Amino acid sequence: MQAVSRPAATTPDPQAALDLLVRGPDEAERARGLTTEVTADEDRLAAKAAEGAVELRLAESVATMQGLGGLGLTQIICTVANADVPGGRRSTEVDVRVHEPGIDDPWIVRCDAAGSVVPRRS
Repeated sequence: MQAVSRPAATTPDPQAALDLLVRGPDEAERARGLTTEVTADEDRLAAKAAEGAVELRLAESVATMQGLGGLGLTQIICTVANADVPGGRRSTEVDVRVHEPGIDDPWIVRCDAAGSVVPRRS
């Protein structure tokens, strides 16, 4: 996985960053060989910033999502963690609370410095 930054006047909030990811690589990025596993289905993903965290809501469970392998989920989680999140935490310290339908409590992960998703340590 390779992080990609896009020019913007300010760091986007988690939903705006997620919307950019869902659009996929632009022409120049595709020419450099960049791809994504995240499909252009914005309705199944919603992200909202909280103090030092992001609430990530999925419209369906990870187990049933089409076209979203482990890399796609990693892209989503690391994208929202690197967005503008209140609280002054570095992106590696942002808790991403993943809410899946049918599961009462969210699972909480972080994006580490290598761009991998890791469980939050208590």
